[in-house]
Amino acid sequence: MSDPEQREPSDQDWTDDQIEKHLRGLVPSSPKADFFSEMNADYGRIQESKRRSARSATVSLSKRVAIMTVGSFALTFGFLQLRDLRPASTELTNTASSSPTVTIPRLSDRPLNPVVSERDGFQPVSAQEYLIDSSSKGLLRTGHGAVEKRELHFRDAYHWHDPKTQTNIRYFVPRAEEVLVPVEVD
Repeated sequence: MSDPEQREPSDQDWTDDQIEKHLRGLVPSSPKADFFSEMNADYGRIQESKRRSARSATVSLSKRVAIMTVGSFALTFGFLQLRDLRPASTELTNTASSSPTVTIPRLSDRPLNPVVSERDGFQPVSAQEYLIDSSSKGLLRTGHGAVEKRELHFRDAYHWHDPKTQTNIRYFVPRAEEVLVPVEVD
């Protein structure tokens, strides 16, 4: 049988004293020459990988900034174009009974002044108007009788889509109109 002190203990049998004794028995030796060359080569590969990663992150960030800048300019240009899109004036017209009626132009009746064009690959999907608020501004007497002046607040919504890049652009434009509504006064 072998001496219990001489046998190599398993991972579960190590005691503090045995670990100390084993560590004292180790003799330091200098590393082999190719060890340092392998370490330098690994270090060089790691540094090159870091440089490539930093370059690709910078390029990626630059691309994102450029895309956001172009998008911001497109939306600003569109807003400026739509700001000039004034609603047609409301008209009082006479019907056969000679009572005035009000004609309110619909969003679909007005020309669509796009932020982007179809030649850019974008196609119009929808243009809708939402009535947000309506308020009375008082009664007026006209040659056709009494009319109520009303202020209407709308929000126009536009949606464009580029099927090639699957890009959607949606923007909303606030708008206010004043209309004259005939009323009967006793």
